[in-house]
Amino acid sequence: MREGVRTLAYMKKQATLKDVLESEVVADPLRLYDVAPAVDGSAAVILCNKPIKSDAVIRIDGIGVGAYGTYLGQRDSLTELHSVRDATNMALRMAHVSISEINLAEVHDTYSILGMLALESMGLVRPGETPRLLSTGALDAGNKLVVNAGGGLKAMGFPGGASGMYELALMVMELMNIKPFESLGRAELGIVQDMAGFDLVSTAVILRRVS
Repeated sequence: MREGVRTLAYMKKQATLKDVLESEVVADPLRLYDVAPAVDGSAAVILCNKPIKSDAVIRIDGIGVGAYGTYLGQRDSLTELHSVRDATNMALRMAHVSISEINLAEVHDTYSILGMLALESMGLVRPGETPRLLSTGALDAGNKLVVNAGGGLKAMGFPGGASGMYELALMVMELMNIKPFESLGRAELGIVQDMAGFDLVSTAVILRRVS
């Protein structure tokens, strides 16, 4: 995690890969550092159809919702999040953009595996490629696609049902380059993905910086 982002994080101590791999087992193979801490949190979003001309404008271009109720043990695939896929596709259609045009992403990663599966189910990363990209820093600031610049829910903390609003507030800050996200450059398109339960209901919101 970059130094500036720590000012917003609940977990301010940087964890090494060794720390993660040697932390307490929660449910094999998930360990303590694979799980987001439960926290209180707050965020506010103001929606306006007549913004002040001097303000940077972040526009909502697409919204999607997906639901999938099939029991996990009865699924053909354990690595595809159907509600995430459907919510993302709905948002992309509304925004008239392709997933390859997205510059920034905030995904729901209450558990490490959920964040990785979300990226692949959204089409941002090819199936099975996420661990390699994360280990090489290919999804960090400075790349074409930057994922969870705020550190994700495992660093920021998981405020339960408020997590989606939390992610939206972060995305607006990232698109506007508000401190501590000054180094992200002038990204144009961002997507926020949030999920309730294990692939039960998901939402996706595409935001665009227009000024």
